[in-house]
Amino acid sequence: EIRKAKMSAQVVTCACGKVKIECPATPVFSAFCHCNECRVTTGAPFLWGAGYPFDSIKGFNESELISYQTVPGKTTTRHSCKVCGTFVFEKPGSAPLGIVPCVTMANPPPATMHIFVPDKVVKLPDDGLVRFAGMPGEGVEPMPANTF
Repeated sequence: EIRKAKMSAQVVTCACGKVKIECPATPVFSAFCHCNECRVTTGAPFLWGAGYPFDSIKGFNESELISYQTVPGKTTTRHSCKVCGTFVFEKPGSAPLGIVPCVTMANPPPATMHIFVPDKVVKLPDDGLVRFAGMPGEGVEPMPANTF
């Protein structure tokens, strides 16, 4: 009989180790986000993030976090460690999800798509991942495969 190994939860840790959060092993999605907010938050050309049901993200203590909005008037709230400043998760408005940066995980889930591709600042590799102009599920259809 073949049994699937039970994957353990993802543990996300900030650079100084003060903040540790736990997420389920399997996310709702994992994507490379090219939007301006993600680029500004990470200081990188995109964010590799995994989405989880918000109530499944455990272990964080609000008193250890700085909470902020990267763009005034937007409803996405980002949370970083008060000590070292590492971005550890975000809550996008009223969505029931929390998004966690995969680079802070020991065993990150593979990305399955690129989102907000028109906002990209670097040429994308031909990696075979589906590409979207926005967030899937908001009436946004996949972009042509040759969109780099």
